[in-house]
Amino acid sequence: MELVEALSSDLLRKWLNPHVLDEKLLEKYRQEFTTAQPFPHLYIDDFLLEERLEEVAEALTEQEFEMKESDLFQLAQTLDFDDLDNSQLLAFKNLFRSQPFLRFMEFLTGIDLSTDVDCLGNIYQDTDYLLCHDDKLVKRKVAYIFYLTDLLEEDGGALHLFDNEDRHPTTIVKSIQPRYNRLTFFQVTRASFHEVGEVLGPDIYRVSISGWFNNPEEVADTPGQSSGVEML
Repeated sequence: MELVEALSSDLLRKWLNPHVLDEKLLEKYRQEFTTAQPFPHLYIDDFLLEERLEEVAEALTEQEFEMKESDLFQLAQTLDFDDLDNSQLLAFKNLFRSQPFLRFMEFLTGIDLSTDVDCLGNIYQDTDYLLCHDDKLVKRKVAYIFYLTDLLEEDGGALHLFDNEDRHPTTIVKSIQPRYNRLTFFQVTRASFHEVGEVLGPDIYRVSISGWFNNPEEVADTPGQSSGVEML
């Protein structure tokens, strides 16, 4: 599918804000993704149309979240949207794994993707966190986070991107704040070190939908990797 055909599809026009479908802006975004430091990443604000956004946000509030805890993370999470009995959340996932949307993402990232997409809901509350890791598993190509809450810097919960000199993260190079209706994504590599800062306050909620765009057929260059985790 060509990009022009994808951008003019009824599906993308039903879900995405018009500015997201502008070819000139997408070319700018593609350059930003490619040249971003410390590794390729991008965020796009005002991503979904307001009506679709409200439907997704409301649907997520109806789901059960299970607490997940280890030395690496502490947060609450839903099942993958394929395993939930919620038509609106399934429609959101179907958008992300549709051919028009995959072509959209392939244009921005330059990475071949498949219809194998993970999609989960997450809530970080007071003292919840996700420590530094790289997300690398053999099939993962692009990680994404779609934010459904606004957080201030003092609230914590930012996505921190680390340097990757010799594949040993030491310094936060960039922090991306959760913003309502912001889509953030980055290329998954052996050096895509990142973390979610601790949420700082009893009344602070970092709500998001996150997952990975995968390509199970492209695994030859990443043997033996097992450092990925199931949340962002």
